[in-house]
Amino acid sequence: MKEAALVAVQAKKLAAAQDKVRFLVAHRKVEVRREAMRALVLLSKPADPQLFDIYGKAMQDEDAELKMIALDGLAPYADARAAQYIGLPLIDDRSPKELKLKAIQTLGGLGIPEAVEHTVRGLFDDDREIKLATLAALEKLKSDKASRPLQEFILREQDAEVKARANTVLEAL
Repeated sequence: MKEAALVAVQAKKLAAAQDKVRFLVAHRKVEVRREAMRALVLLSKPADPQLFDIYGKAMQDEDAELKMIALDGLAPYADARAAQYIGLPLIDDRSPKELKLKAIQTLGGLGIPEAVEHTVRGLFDDDREIKLATLAALEKLKSDKASRPLQEFILREQDAEVKARANTVLEAL
């Protein structure tokens, strides 16, 4: 019932329901939490300071889909605290590949040097696609803070194509 109501709130973009929706992001049922988070992201102003802690807490939830939605809410903040929460999936081995890729893309889009320390964690993943996405994000961030981690990565990387891409990114910094 609550899920259907939240879907209706999203469809009608009922901003007046935002205060009630806030409380449902902590609901015991994951389906309700997901729909509440979707509604909150849709109804709220980007980078609303009152919602930051809600998005941050969602990044610590067990549900990967909820985290994916919370990433959309955190992306407009573009500060060091947001980068820290956005980077959490990169240090959790249980995070699915899709969540890691979205976190890396979001970190790259922040455009702040503080995002580098969280983004470079993707270089230590076993997945080739995650490594390449990390290199693209680092290239987009254009911070010399990535130089040393990239040099270390290049020394130990076995995949020649990934290594060549890392060298290209390092030269561009």
